[in-house]
This record gives sequence, C-alpha cells and structure tokens, in this order.
Amino acid sequence: MELRTSLARDCAACGERVLLTARFAHAWTNRSGRRVSGVREVALCGCTSASPEARLLLALIAVEDGPDWANLPAFAELLDNWLRSVQAAPDPDALRSEEEQWHAGEL
Repeated sequence: MELRTSLARDCAACGERVLLTARFAHAWTNRSGRRVSGVREVALCGCTSASPEARLLLALIAVEDGPDWANLPAFAELLDNWLRSVQAAPDPDALRSEEEQWHAGEL
C-alpha cells in the first residue's frame, strides 16, 4: 500500500482538492473466470463524504487541520477504517444496479 498527500491535485469527480490518495493491489475474476490483477487508487476529498469512514476522517482533518502528535492515535484509527472500507469488495447487487443505470444513461 502506498499513501500520498495530494495537495496539488484536484478530484476528477468533483474538482475539490484531494487530501490523500491510497494505491493498493486489487484483483477480481472476470466473466471468463480468469483472475485479473492490477492497482487501484482511491482519493479522499469532499465528494467521498457519503462513506461514514471517509466522513469521520475528513472531519478530523477539517477540525484539527490534519494529524499531529496529539491526535495521531485517532487519526491512525480513522485512516485504518477508511482504508479497510475502500479495499472491501463492492456489493454485487449495487454494482449491477449502477451498471444498469449507466447503460440507461442515468449516470
């Protein structure tokens, strides 16, 4: 896993400043049953606040102006929770629904 602060980069989805990016190994099985391996990158910014894990981490960064020695244990816990949430496999039903919306031109 690679973590980076990305103060010079804007989010492609919302245009807000990206505060943190995480890159990690990611793999899935395609429709033919073959395993596909790659790298996934996720960004932490304002548009990720729908996730409770991201919202808590963003709140700490906003209120405390980022990690320091006083809030390091809380920051580490919130960061770990966010990283676990973004690495989790997506819900297949939600993914299928999003694909159907995309094909219907609704996204």
